[in-house]
Amino acid sequence: MIGMRIEGIPMRLFTIVCSIILFSVVTQANADCINNPYGKRLCGKGPCEMDQYGKVFCAQPGGGAINDNDDNVRCGVGNCLKDDLGRVRCSKVQGGDASMDENGRVTCQGGCENGKMSLCEEAK
Repeated sequence: MIGMRIEGIPMRLFTIVCSIILFSVVTQANADCINNPYGKRLCGKGPCEMDQYGKVFCAQPGGGAINDNDDNVRCGVGNCLKDDLGRVRCSKVQGGDASMDENGRVTCQGGCENGKMSLCEEAK
């Protein structure tokens, strides 16, 4: 039996091409790009922020990136927020959410940890 064809294209080839296109779209949706002070567009795998020197740093996919009170970029495994004291607090879970209550306290899915520069990578 001959396999299914769509307008002369074998179904297996059609499926592979569609999968590649879908993967490309999903990957780009998670990436973030920022123009540096010199107009160069820099991108990372996850959310990005610019520090006080104009360097762009990004979190890994599913992570968070946010500037601390000194304008240094801090990253987390999950999403990040600044608490009422200005500390960057991030979810310990990749893709985990962070939220702030009415008193300025940050709570995180899977628990919170301080954002770290070591979890950031410089954008290219």
